[in-house]
Amino acid sequence: MNRNILKYIAVAAMLCDHIALAFVGMDNPLGIAMRIFGRLTAPIMCYFLVEGYVHTHSKNKYAARLFVFALISQIPFAYFLAGDITVRKFNMMFTLFLCFMLLIVIEKVESRVLKFILALMIYGICDYCDWGLVAPLWVMAFAMLRNDKKKLTLVYALICLFWVVRSTTMAVSDGGMWYEGLWQAGSLAFIPLIYLYNGEAGKSSKFSKWFFYWFYPVHILIIAVIYRNGFFI
Repeated sequence: MNRNILKYIAVAAMLCDHIALAFVGMDNPLGIAMRIFGRLTAPIMCYFLVEGYVHTHSKNKYAARLFVFALISQIPFAYFLAGDITVRKFNMMFTLFLCFMLLIVIEKVESRVLKFILALMIYGICDYCDWGLVAPLWVMAFAMLRNDKKKLTLVYALICLFWVVRSTTMAVSDGGMWYEGLWQAGSLAFIPLIYLYNGEAGKSSKFSKWFFYWFYPVHILIIAVIYRNGFFI
């Protein structure tokens, strides 16, 4: 399974997740199933952020692309979440940009004290972004253990467990049932994909390169416009 196939799986999971969030709901078994499938999106994006960091010819250009598309995506993201453009949370592209900065800090900063302080600061900022608490942990695991899939899957599973426990705790604190956060365990489905990935890029083209960047803001905008204006009724 090459890189492009995994990215298209992420695209399908993302679309499925956002359609369920807007139109189906978690009170419907179909909506729960769609959102469980959608849990594949974030870990795949984090995994290929690390792959991109390792293989890119220019880290500056890569970081600039992430930041530009984070800006482009913010208004559709905010409108999708709340029906206006007020910033309540920053979108996943900002999360990926910050995680990219985290990788640079880990690689380039020599002082352990400064490295720890900067990493902690970036992690704190990530808390204001989509998937902000868990994505940086995945990225660090993928970066540090990318050549040891056994250790990687173990650490990845532990991070997923942390996320499930946190989601379950939040559900209970909000007056829900303990099992209402268990659907987040869908992210564990990424483990077999780690082993199926063959390390190859797949067919490369300008379309495939830019499609994965543009799909995020465009599909969110389309869903948001339909959802917020009642066109689906």
